[in-house]
Amino acid sequence: MRPPTPPGGAGDGGSRTRPRAGGVRCPRPGAERARRELRAAGRVVAFGEGEVTGAATTAQEHEIAEQAASRLTNKYVAERLFISHRTVGGHLNQIYPKLGIASRVMMRDALRRQDRL
Repeated sequence: MRPPTPPGGAGDGGSRTRPRAGGVRCPRPGAERARRELRAAGRVVAFGEGEVTGAATTAQEHEIAEQAASRLTNKYVAERLFISHRTVGGHLNQIYPKLGIASRVMMRDALRRQDRL
């Protein structure tokens, strides 16, 4: 016997979007997985030019983003914050989708937009 289909699932005619971390909805169910796989392969795919996903950055992510936007290397940012350069890279990988950007070069403008919100 199959368990009942949850609300928003197949067959109820509901929305085809699913919640992501932070309550943000992804327009296509497989889009986030595709982005993760492309990122793992070395390609970064933005959500859209200048599109902010609504997920807020943490205080540490914001500090790392500010320093990365001022053209500091991951290693230098790590030394200033007493964390590993790999931790900096991990935070940046979480920050890019939250700000709706694809690279470090776009960070300064994205932070300005977020601060205005």
